[in-house]
Amino acid sequence: MTARLSVFIGDPTAVGYQTLPGEPFTEVHSCLTAYVRASGLARQGVDNLYADVWWWGSHGLPPLPEGVENPYQPFHLDNLSYPPTFLLLLWPLAALDGDFLAQRALWFGFNGLFGAFGLWAVARWIGGPAAHRALLLAPLVFGSVPILVTLQIGNFHLAATVLSLLAMVALERGRAATGGALLAMAILSKIAPGLLGVVLLVQRRFREAALAAGFGALLLALALFFFGTDPAWHFVTFALPRLSSGEAFPFMDTPSGIATNMSPFGVPFKLRVLGMETGDPWPLGRVVARVYTVGLVLLAIIAARRSGDRRDQAIRWLALLTLASLQSPFAPGYSTIGLLWATTLLAVEVRRAREAVALIALWPAILFAPLGQSLDLRDGRVGRGSGGRVGGGAGGGRVGLATISGAQTAARICRSGAQRAGAARAGGAGPIPWGSRGGREEAAIAPQAP
Repeated sequence: MTARLSVFIGDPTAVGYQTLPGEPFTEVHSCLTAYVRASGLARQGVDNLYADVWWWGSHGLPPLPEGVENPYQPFHLDNLSYPPTFLLLLWPLAALDGDFLAQRALWFGFNGLFGAFGLWAVARWIGGPAAHRALLLAPLVFGSVPILVTLQIGNFHLAATVLSLLAMVALERGRAATGGALLAMAILSKIAPGLLGVVLLVQRRFREAALAAGFGALLLALALFFFGTDPAWHFVTFALPRLSSGEAFPFMDTPSGIATNMSPFGVPFKLRVLGMETGDPWPLGRVVARVYTVGLVLLAIIAARRSGDRRDQAIRWLALLTLASLQSPFAPGYSTIGLLWATTLLAVEVRRAREAVALIALWPAILFAPLGQSLDLRDGRVGRGSGGRVGGGAGGGRVGLATISGAQTAARICRSGAQRAGAARAGGAGPIPWGSRGGREEAAIAPQAP
């Protein structure tokens, strides 16, 4: 599957070789467009690179002006939702500015190799027979739909998950400086891995936490040196409030956005589709998100106080990372990557038939739940002034998708916790610098969440 996908990476017109042949969204969606675009804007020193004016042509914003070319064709421009420190990782691609297909191929290769290395490194750290079994199951993870789609669209989520796990493994091995640096990079790139910092504090590992904070300060200083203070200032004062409120994800109240959103923030939108009167789902979603955040921190505290072997620790880290990724107002299919990885670690200690059945049932649910995004449900909105219904003849199908998506989100969390316990018992603003040729492209359904 990876070799097949490589054909599409090398030739974007070979759409039959993408992960989901015939799926129009993934044919033209690339998160890397946002990363490359933001990196260029940061190096140019523009005012507020998060402002909408720099992202015309992405979903929910005006299309490109007449006579302005999309330099990422055939891909649509995505929108950036990452801190400016993340852009430090894009420096190797700067040498290929103007050749997006080459940048895409290099990014794909790096993320694929880094993902494979992470699977191997964590299994090796676990050690014993469990390591051999985890490595035997690793191809199932690497060849799964969520990971292949993530590699195809160039999203950073896989690399962030691996980076976080490698950081915790390094800390457990006593390599505090290495672990602190990796964890700082993960947190300042993706934010969600900050939950692992809570684990360190609860475990009274203050030296490791201080090193992570110190390396974080160093990375921030580097970002300020290379990009100036403007990106950091506007991320905190402009982008971050829009991310936390959901304003940065206007597509959340479209039928496809509702059906595919795994975040608790999206629950009120799903309830509206099901006909329940919840009022405006946006403010209610923010309340749900705040409650979820409090619960997530409490769960991290509980997890940090639990004992177990190395495999148990890795499973807990992956579970926390998965739950933390759901904290974003919009959590698409790649949020399941950590859970996919955790299931292979759970499987190495399966000793009873019911545990095997549970894992076998969980696997396809994780693999195929995100595929609701592939359905063409782009018309209609739910929320402000819509009356809470999705229009059109496909309304029943949309309601079903919303129901399934919400149920699967809850099932993943509950099953993951239950299986961890069972396994433990069993085993222990200016001119936009675009091209000049005519034509314009509108973005696809939904840019990806941070």
